[in-house]
Amino acid sequence: MRGPGLLSRRDVEQQGRPDKTLYRITRAGRAALRRWLDEVEEEPAARIVFPLKLFFCEFASEGTAQAHLAAYRRLLVKRLERYERLRDGPLRLDSIYTEHVLRHGISLVRGTLAWVDETAAALEPVAADEFAEPLSS
Repeated sequence: MRGPGLLSRRDVEQQGRPDKTLYRITRAGRAALRRWLDEVEEEPAARIVFPLKLFFCEFASEGTAQAHLAAYRRLLVKRLERYERLRDGPLRLDSIYTEHVLRHGISLVRGTLAWVDETAAALEPVAADEFAEPLSS
């Protein structure tokens, strides 16, 4: 999302403090932000990109948040199935620690799936115009 014309800047002189720069997103910047937010990855980078995009979904197109949640849910279901296959199959290491780490992973994925479902349900009644509200120019 880098490029010329996406932001405007204004330098502000201050007394008793270092000067600062204020940034404001431009119309082109809002359009670029929306395009980026509207890109739904089938295998979202859960730890960084997914929460960042969800955080800013109020500036995305209608339905984008639900699409991101659905993609993340599919990724988590695959991960849970893989963990359960490991749990139910012969363990690679004959160690109680392996079992507990695997149980930890299964618990985390199940908890995150519950959060995804809660969030998707909570976002359903959000009016489309709330998501379409542009950033200030």
